[in-house]
Amino acid sequence: MRVLSGLRPLATQKGLDLASTVPDDVPLACGDEGRITPCLMNLVGNALKFTQQGRVEVAVDLRNDLLHYRVVDTGPGIAQDRFETVFTEFRQADATVAGQFGGTGLGLSITKKFVELHGGRIGVESELGMSAKTILYVEDNELNRKIVRDLLRRTSYRLIEAADGEAGIATALEQRPDLILMDLQLPKVSGLDAVRTLRSAAATADTPIIAITSFALSGDQQKAKDAGASAYLAKPYSPFDLLSMIRSLTPET
Repeated sequence: MRVLSGLRPLATQKGLDLASTVPDDVPLACGDEGRITPCLMNLVGNALKFTQQGRVEVAVDLRNDLLHYRVVDTGPGIAQDRFETVFTEFRQADATVAGQFGGTGLGLSITKKFVELHGGRIGVESELGMSAKTILYVEDNELNRKIVRDLLRRTSYRLIEAADGEAGIATALEQRPDLILMDLQLPKVSGLDAVRTLRSAAATADTPIIAITSFALSGDQQKAKDAGASAYLAKPYSPFDLLSMIRSLTPET
């Protein structure tokens, strides 16, 4: 993605992870590159500007035949009563940020106009003082990943994915997620071995891990616990049960 390559030096300079999530089923689309690219540059650039630690992610998906772009960051957040000022000319959501970070707020007002000229809409979801929590889902079944992806899309959680145990270990050590969903039946490295490896690493020794299996065999729960899993969930499970378990292991701070 051209936007990410252009802004990666800034992310590297600040020690931030800059990533994108684009599912394979997102089709090619036609649009005014000369307008859309600056819009994304403004949004991602702002996210990098106000994020002091963690990551910024650009996610794209298809909704009702329209491309939906999300720029998610682990910045300080914005109070709800300031949402209306975010896209107003020469205004920033918090007057104190102008002195700390600079800028006039003009870029987002222009972005809003460009988006609306393309027949689109732009908005903000945030909570002051609440950074988005990252969840890593390690699962080799694409359909299962999509189900969880669609479920968490409606929440404040940010999802990253890995398709096998080996990739899951590498991603967890690199990205430092707030919680890991670990399927136990995985290629390359089994889920149990992946949990053991992560528990032996200082970076993930205390990271909450939910072990998930479609084979609720006698003794599986104890094996997961012995390997170091924080909790255990057997398929099929309800979305409510999964979200409740995630929330119980990622309390708000």
